[in-house]
Amino acid sequence: MSTSIVRPLIAALVAFGLLICAGPAAAYTVHGKFGIGWEETLTSLGDGPRFASYGDGSKAESPAIRASGMSFHTYYRQWGFEAIVGAEGANISKQDFRWGGFLSLGTHYNLFRAPRVNLSTGVRLAVGMYRGVDDKGASKPVLYGYTFEAPLRAVFFLSDHFAFSAAVGPMVAIAGGPGNPLTGAPEGAVEFALFRGGFSGGVGFVVFFR
Repeated sequence: MSTSIVRPLIAALVAFGLLICAGPAAAYTVHGKFGIGWEETLTSLGDGPRFASYGDGSKAESPAIRASGMSFHTYYRQWGFEAIVGAEGANISKQDFRWGGFLSLGTHYNLFRAPRVNLSTGVRLAVGMYRGVDDKGASKPVLYGYTFEAPLRAVFFLSDHFAFSAAVGPMVAIAGGPGNPLTGAPEGAVEFALFRGGFSGGVGFVVFFR
């Protein structure tokens, strides 16, 4: 098993073990909290998924959009709901305007709670669009694509108003025409990744207002 897979898996197992040892006696409650912060989706990590099947032999390019950005979080009982959004644009002389952006929506459930630490699992859908320009500065066709994630996330509450998180999990990406700007895969590609994230990725922070 490669090091890129082993390290995130060990990180998730260590976090899981620490939460089990801590026990639920002083479990941290998130009900009613609302916060704003920044988060990396699992899609944003690296240059693309671990495994890809393109069918026609075409190659992936570098992602046009890094799917990390401003995040919004709210909780009801043990359920959490989140939105992550990012956008960019460039207005260069003698070129058409280039732009890109993504929106990720997700929900997660707290599996285990311990003092100041919660472990949750959930699902997330990200949609990205990007319009670039060619060598002459003219607009190229719009790229769009989707990714589905199932992050296992540990949230560490440093206080009642600040927390940071780390996540690992599987991801599936689907390219629209003529390609997926979130992963760089060509049209028609379906990509898979396992244990994506770890110590170096899938991180974020939240500032809670209540």
